[in-house]
Amino acid sequence: MRCSICGYSSPFQGDKCKRCGMPLTSPENAASGVSSAPVTPTSGEPRNSRKKSFFFAMLGLLVFYFSFSAAPHRKTQPTYVPVKQVKAVKAVSQKAAGKSARSWFAAIRPSCNAVEVEAHIQDRPAPSDNVGAAYTATCLILAGKPDRAREVINELQQDKRRDAALVVFNTIHPIADRGGDMATLPGMLVILDYMPDNYQALYHAGIAEAKLGKFKDADEHLTKFLNLYTRSDHFTRRGREVLEKVRAHRRDVDLIERRRQRDQAAQDQAK
Repeated sequence: MRCSICGYSSPFQGDKCKRCGMPLTSPENAASGVSSAPVTPTSGEPRNSRKKSFFFAMLGLLVFYFSFSAAPHRKTQPTYVPVKQVKAVKAVSQKAAGKSARSWFAAIRPSCNAVEVEAHIQDRPAPSDNVGAAYTATCLILAGKPDRAREVINELQQDKRRDAALVVFNTIHPIADRGGDMATLPGMLVILDYMPDNYQALYHAGIAEAKLGKFKDADEHLTKFLNLYTRSDHFTRRGREVLEKVRAHRRDVDLIERRRQRDQAAQDQAK
């Protein structure tokens, strides 16, 4: 190899001239002016650029593949697109309305007393339906306000009043069965206004009236009870016993009254 500048020769191809530092060339390349030194491609040449582009493209594909396979698959929710705007009408069934009224009554029941009942009913009214009115009347009954309870029931349609009275009865009847005949008498009388054939209300009303000395009313209610309820049990036996005492007492009262009237007439004649 010979240096084309200073003429220095060397047996090794690719060496640089020790004198001037220029690449050595073979005699064939020296004639054509082409250097025999290896050409080191730079970073800006197309070949190296294509290699780098290919490398980064493959790297991107690998990253995308592993990211997609590792990510959890989620179900996409369909998007609801309303076709037509329709005004919704909420239909409340009788069962749902009854449940709502019972919930109201359960919450307000501690206030069903003579002091608080009116204020609580006004501030927290029952649902505006037949069952709500029935429970309002029940609360008034428990508060000792039977006349107000009648007003509430009378605001209902004629064919709905019996149902309201039944709600009242189902609430106070267990109290009467536990010996609360006297306490439930006003409510039983309200019930009989709308359910005159309710033999259980007739029984409890008659027993309470006999204790209060209202013998005429007790006689009437217990007589109706025994006509409607013919089963032989504790209620019929007690009903007959109380009715016999009531009638015996009424006979005594009538006898005393007749004697009083006779004595009064004799005194008037003596004058």
